[in-house]
Amino acid sequence: MSALTPKPLSEVLRHHAALCVKPIFWIPPLLDILGCRFQQVEDETANPIDDEPAEPAKPAKRAKRRLMSDEEVAQLTPCKLAVLNLAAPGIHVAKHGGINNLFYYDEQGRFEECGTRANFFFANRHVHRSECSIFAPNDRTGPRSRLLVGYFHYSYVEKARRRKLEAPWPPLGFRGYRNRPVERINRKKLSKVTPDEWSRDPYLVCLLLSLAQRQARSLASPRQTTYLSRLLVTTTKKPDLYRFIFLYEAEITSQLLDSLDNPTCATERTAWPTIKLKRIPFRPFDTFQERLIAELMAPNPLGHNEALPIRGGKKE
Repeated sequence: MSALTPKPLSEVLRHHAALCVKPIFWIPPLLDILGCRFQQVEDETANPIDDEPAEPAKPAKRAKRRLMSDEEVAQLTPCKLAVLNLAAPGIHVAKHGGINNLFYYDEQGRFEECGTRANFFFANRHVHRSECSIFAPNDRTGPRSRLLVGYFHYSYVEKARRRKLEAPWPPLGFRGYRNRPVERINRKKLSKVTPDEWSRDPYLVCLLLSLAQRQARSLASPRQTTYLSRLLVTTTKKPDLYRFIFLYEAEITSQLLDSLDNPTCATERTAWPTIKLKRIPFRPFDTFQERLIAELMAPNPLGHNEALPIRGGKKE
């Protein structure tokens, strides 16, 4: 389905109800029908490591040696340690602390945390909550901006899908037995909702919509016509592990947010965003914080021109 001819949301609900499921189970065909797509933006710094060192036997214990030379380890600063927590495998708490330190540490920090959950609303109902940290510009940026930036570790949605598709416990008296038929069915279901490319997971669209909804619900009238959502994502997937943090950006219109609030009345074709994504390399560690903050504070770092007219206007 072309991004220029999306179906009205009411029509999607009527004719493609099987695709309208919980956000963790969204699949690419749903985005195709809605006219939403991903577009990767790269520059010359996107491939900083050609001679990536071999993977360690115990990455959790040897992360510093995996990412840094002995000299770099000896000269660790709080800022470098924060980058290391983001880049290396580790628990969510360590990564959350790392992004917090990068956003606020020393004079380069420009953000402060304003939430630890991203809530998604549909038909004016709260239908999903995600482990997504939310940050807003702090006093160091001058006049307060309405920009919100989310941080999300991709392992959350992987674990959430597995938990939802776990076979139920057998009844008392049958413990120790496995429900193999249900396990096989659930493995097939998990395979269907697992995208070929994790970086284009439709679930990330839900997070960007949630950030826009938070902005819209926190503002007094008059409302903006568009809301800029930015999302940072780290992953344990190879080959991106150790190397990149992903920046996603979308311009989401108030018309789209209105259609999500009243989907059965959304009979007009509404422009869904093109999700721009960019890989930001962790190396060199010394400049990562500066480069990351510069990307986030830029008015339009990934360039948006997808606000194209919808052919035909109202549904014919």
